[in-house]
Amino acid sequence: ALPLIAFGVALAFRLPPVWFMGLMLIACSPGGSSSNVFSMLAKGDVALSVTLTALSSLITLFTIPLVMGFAARFVAVHAGAAIELPVGKLLWKYSVPAIVGTMVMSLYNVIDRIFIGQGVGADAISGLALTFPIMSLAGAIGMLVGLGASARISIVLGQNDKVKAEKILANSLVLSLSFAVCYLTFFSVYMDDILRSFGGSES
Repeated sequence: ALPLIAFGVALAFRLPPVWFMGLMLIACSPGGSSSNVFSMLAKGDVALSVTLTALSSLITLFTIPLVMGFAARFVAVHAGAAIELPVGKLLWKYSVPAIVGTMVMSLYNVIDRIFIGQGVGADAISGLALTFPIMSLAGAIGMLVGLGASARISIVLGQNDKVKAEKILANSLVLSLSFAVCYLTFFSVYMDDILRSFGGSES
């Protein structure tokens, strides 16, 4: 449904061809770890959110080429702008590693629960469920910095500005370390209170 909404918004605001294609690409992209964090904040089923994230990441292997190919043809016909979009090549080069990584992380969480449940018991599963939103938040923060930095680096490398790309990389590393220190400090101080708010007990 989201690509259809994006298509309607692009038509309503008469976006330029490049913006049109960019909006469609964003609408076709899977949510990633951030959707799991929002599920946690809304007190939803986080395990179900992780499963749907893995499935949507797999489905995008087929939906992105179809939707973006249609969008490119639409722009070529109605806007007179011929956009060469090697979706298949770009998808295999850039998207597949990211999708595989997301699926591996999701499968890791599922398999981890199986081993802990069989080896330790129900109490361990409860503890894992309590701490899982915290780990999802850490992953979302990491993706926030990583995706933003990678987009900026790609832009400046396209402009043949390697010095600026190196500065962005260094800044993203410092920002990641700063987030990590703040994250660890905050949860080391308030971990007990946070786990109680998630439904944990002293036992």
